[in-house]
Amino acid sequence: WGRRVLAFVVAVVSAAVVSVFSIDLGRIPQLRELAEREGSKYLERPLHIGRISAYITPGRFALYDVVIDGKHAGDRPFMRVSRIDIAVPWWTLLRRQLHVNLTLDDWAMVVETWANGEHNIPKLMPRTQSTGPRRFTTTVDFAYARGGLFIYQDHVTPWSVVAPNLSFSLVRAT
Repeated sequence: WGRRVLAFVVAVVSAAVVSVFSIDLGRIPQLRELAEREGSKYLERPLHIGRISAYITPGRFALYDVVIDGKHAGDRPFMRVSRIDIAVPWWTLLRRQLHVNLTLDDWAMVVETWANGEHNIPKLMPRTQSTGPRRFTTTVDFAYARGGLFIYQDHVTPWSVVAPNLSFSLVRAT
């Protein structure tokens, strides 16, 4: 019994240590710059990332101080997020699927509309579809946002809505 108890204690302590520590990938400036460049290209507007971390637990990452700029230079940012936790279960890659779970903490989003139906919402889908074979199917299974601020401002009418302390969950039903 002594060995079993010792093995159990070692396993619990090891799990606690692994789940607490993370590796700051932001110290590799090329990685952060690559993420910002590709994200900006995809959204077709500047994306800024303060820091990227990878947890020792495989498939867990965190982005800090993420900002998606407004539609034009000088506009209010479309979105600011203090922390985004990303979980990617590695076992789904064996089936050529990429499942992603997101958690956003301390976020603010500003949606604005102007005359002629113009708005500040960034492009969230690729403009051109790949003609080659699809290597992976990507889905966001779960997204949870807590402690956020949502602002909608219509510059034509004019009217606005401010929703502080907003939390919500998006779950993909299978």
